[in-house]
Amino acid sequence: MKRKILCMIGMIFAVVALYTVSASAITRDQAVNWAKTQADNGVMYKDSGNGGQCTDFVSAYMNYIVYGDAHYWKNSGGKGFRTYDAKDYFSKSYPSGWQKISNTSDFVPQPGDILCFGANSSNSFGHVAVAIEGCTVSIMKGVGQNGAANNYNGTAAQYQTMQYFGGWGNFQGVIRPKWDSGDTTPPTITDAKVVGVDANGYMLQCSVSDSSGISSVKCATWTQTNGQDDLIWNDMVNTSPGIWKLYINFSKHNSEKNVVYLNHIYAYDTNNNQSFASVDYNEWNPPVISYGEIVGVDSNGYMVECKVSDDTGLSKVRCATWTNENGQDDLVWTDMVNTSPGIWKLYIHFSEHGKNTPYANDIYAYDTFQKESKCYSVPFDYWDLNAFPFAVYKYNDHINVINLAPSSKTAAVIFAKYDGSKLVDSSFINESFTSGERKSYSKSGNEYNAFIWDSPTGMKPLAQ
Repeated sequence: MKRKILCMIGMIFAVVALYTVSASAITRDQAVNWAKTQADNGVMYKDSGNGGQCTDFVSAYMNYIVYGDAHYWKNSGGKGFRTYDAKDYFSKSYPSGWQKISNTSDFVPQPGDILCFGANSSNSFGHVAVAIEGCTVSIMKGVGQNGAANNYNGTAAQYQTMQYFGGWGNFQGVIRPKWDSGDTTPPTITDAKVVGVDANGYMLQCSVSDSSGISSVKCATWTQTNGQDDLIWNDMVNTSPGIWKLYINFSKHNSEKNVVYLNHIYAYDTNNNQSFASVDYNEWNPPVISYGEIVGVDSNGYMVECKVSDDTGLSKVRCATWTNENGQDDLVWTDMVNTSPGIWKLYIHFSEHGKNTPYANDIYAYDTFQKESKCYSVPFDYWDLNAFPFAVYKYNDHINVINLAPSSKTAAVIFAKYDGSKLVDSSFINESFTSGERKSYSKSGNEYNAFIWDSPTGMKPLAQ
């Protein structure tokens, strides 16, 4: 209980310093044990200079909770929590996350609460103390200074049993600090990715989980050019349980195109533990088709295969197929099939096109944001297989020949290089092919024409 001190000029004013601090750095059990240790050891706090008053102990308690130093106000030169007149503690403001809970007929303080008594006819100054175990609806157990002694010089910290009304003052309620739960596990961020792109920007999405709950998810975004001159922090939006999203507008980043956008995501739980994930959005990289080839031929058609990669994932790979006769009157667009990681295939049916004519197969890949790859062309030279049992085509600048007959065949493979209409180089190889056998020749398909001579069906060229 705080008594009036004759030498005081006015009342003792109190200051609460840095309210930017929102949480305790210690647990409730640690705080209660600290208070009991002060009583067990008879420690007196008198930083106000007025003896061991109740307000000295409670302000020391608050400084210990937030700053880890009971004498922080004195040691920091006036920062932190100083003292109020005891009856005014309950009316003051406290850091974010701290609660003021008013007394009710069935209210029972919890250990660690700051007990606040207002003035009454028996005590014009009120009283403050720290609650410990043993509080009921009839009495309160706590640790405080200058309680029962009720003297000008105060007392050291001591255990106190207090009534809700009477000589201690009228009980107003408690100040309950925001405790450190002891949780040191940060939130988990998974599946951070770009989920949509349009002409104006892109949408980020991530999944965040934490056992204590998520307080906020923030994202710092900037482009890779010019340092961080366009750095912007945004709060992500919780759109459904565990899912957080944020739309990044290109106009907020100087409308930069053909650059990499860097997105650093930070998730915070209710105990201020933090985790991190990053998502780069490559604003210009399209998919890459690294090869395309004919991997199989039979009497009904042929198989086209290609390998495709992309930073953000593929949505589809399409092939435009037509023959050289009559323009593109037989043009057919078909979605290729993803048969294994990175590998896409498509079977082309001769019945959808013509015979005795070269085929064009132009492949295009699209990522999840519909960016289109460069065209990759895979030519195929087709002749009536009943009359001429060989297929001739190019792959990786090599000339390939396949025997499509049901039996072994012998043929001459002839190579001819022209400079305009002038023949400048030629050679031939007599080859034996088993049924279905394919042979590849290192003669450049971009420099040489290739011919197959299978008497009596005659010589047929590779289309260039």
